Amino acid sequence: APQGHRVCLGLAVACLSDESEGVRSSAVKVLEAVVEPVNSEVLTSLQPLLASTEAFTRCAALGALAVVGAGGGADVAADCSRCFSDEDEGVRMAAVKAIVGVASRGHEASLAGVLELFKDEDEDVRCAAAEAAGRLACEGDSKAMAALRKVLGDDDRDVRCAVIGSLASMVARADTDLVEALASCFQDEEETVRYAAVD
Repeated sequence: APQGHRVCLGLAVACLSDESEGVRSSAVKVLEAVVEPVNSEVLTSLQPLLASTEAFTRCAALGALAVVGAGGGADVAADCSRCFSDEDEGVRMAAVKAIVGVASRGHEASLAGVLELFKDEDEDVRCAAAEAAGRLACEGDSKAMAALRKVLGDDDRDVRCAVIGSLASMVARADTDLVEALASCFQDEEETVRYAAVD
């Protein structure tokens, strides 16, 4: 279908509420193919889905927001951020992934919300938040780096690996304190964390 085809857009948005994960996933792909960036009509139609009683529908809507909301600005980022406190960990994780697609690097409100998720009970959400922090924070962002350093001792090795990757992407070459903190990961009990530190 050509980009902006109204019938395809309407059907794809409707399919985001389908009970089948495959159908919902395909609907997101259709939106990616036929929606021009920041289509306000589609963005408006996604907002009610973020309040659905079904977690799978909220996840699909966030996936679609990440695709069609790129460059959508603070309003689209705020839609994603509101889902950071969702009761479902899958929705929180989808919100983190979506915010990376819609928020610009250095967007303070989005980054602040992601940093708060370092306290999340779910290790997958903390891991996604650690990865997102590295993509949203600017190089040398002292607040983000301080928050990441606190999570460097997380119980989950995947979280620690994500933190190392984000810190490495943000560190200014002259930041010897941070380099020393990353060097301490060479002694980690988990091989994957040591590998991430060396890499």
